[in-house]
Amino acid sequence: MSVSKAKSFYQELTPQQKHFVDNKTINTTLSLKHWISFLSKASAFDMYADKARTTLAIRIGWLSFLFIASVIASLALEVFYILIATGILGVFLFSTIQARRHFVKTDINNYLRQFFMPFLETIRQKVGDDTKLSASLDFRDPLKVLTPTQSEVTVGGRKRKIQVYEPKLVIAGVTLSDNSYLETVLLDEITKVSYRNANNKSKSKTKTLHRLFIRLSVSKNVYTRNGMTIPPHIEVSESADQYIFKLKHKEKEQVYGILTPAVFFGALSSLYQFLQPLHSTSTEGGTFETPATVPGANRLVEALIWNDVLFNNYDYDSVSRRGSGVEAVNDDSRNIFDS
Repeated sequence: MSVSKAKSFYQELTPQQKHFVDNKTINTTLSLKHWISFLSKASAFDMYADKARTTLAIRIGWLSFLFIASVIASLALEVFYILIATGILGVFLFSTIQARRHFVKTDINNYLRQFFMPFLETIRQKVGDDTKLSASLDFRDPLKVLTPTQSEVTVGGRKRKIQVYEPKLVIAGVTLSDNSYLETVLLDEITKVSYRNANNKSKSKTKTLHRLFIRLSVSKNVYTRNGMTIPPHIEVSESADQYIFKLKHKEKEQVYGILTPAVFFGALSSLYQFLQPLHSTSTEGGTFETPATVPGANRLVEALIWNDVLFNNYDYDSVSRRGSGVEAVNDDSRNIFDS
């Protein structure tokens, strides 16, 4: 059922959604309602496709077993008409392998379902459907599409091969309900270590370092600074009409993992503890809760790119520069990704 459902869901996608599913990258500016509308179907398809791959893998295992058993039986019993069944099993096995390859090819990084969709839904709840969000997304499998930095180290007399992948997953900018402007960059540093143990068996392990950068520009007409001490991982500057906070956060995992939305919104909310509203309104703009459920979970322009105005060398931390800044698009009514 999951296989047919996934195939049906793929056919129901618009050409633009199929393009995203096939390529897994997008760089544009849309209203939040259009982002959610466009990506929720791709996210739902990815969920069905994950289940379909599991089902197909089990089928491939059984068909392979039956195929080999039928070949052995036909030779051992010298009943060669069994080869007819072998041929039929071979056809089914081939078609099943091809079907699984399709779902492997269209697999989207789980950052879409587990991070970006909750991110969109939470922001939408705070600022409304029609607020524009600029984003550059790359949800390809970094272990397949990126060329890693490679090195070797010797531990206990044994060589270990180290491969480091650095995918740039999410770059986004949006105006919040308190008129603050939020810009964020999420990168991962994925380290894969391959080695042979004392029994000369090949082993490997993968670790993830999440790098999160947040730049929050808040209006002096809305907030003033309080007297709290700023920690080292946060920089604060100010212009004539704004306070500008820049936060750098690192999150380590001993596996190949995904940064949770709760970590992101916790880091964002922490910036508001250094502010005091000028009027009687609360700092609602700084309180974020990740929704329990997200719809769909359950050309291209250079919208957001590296720039010294956005993040300085303190923030880069060995990440290479790219591009020339953040630009908002005021009219997305004719954008090809509207659906």
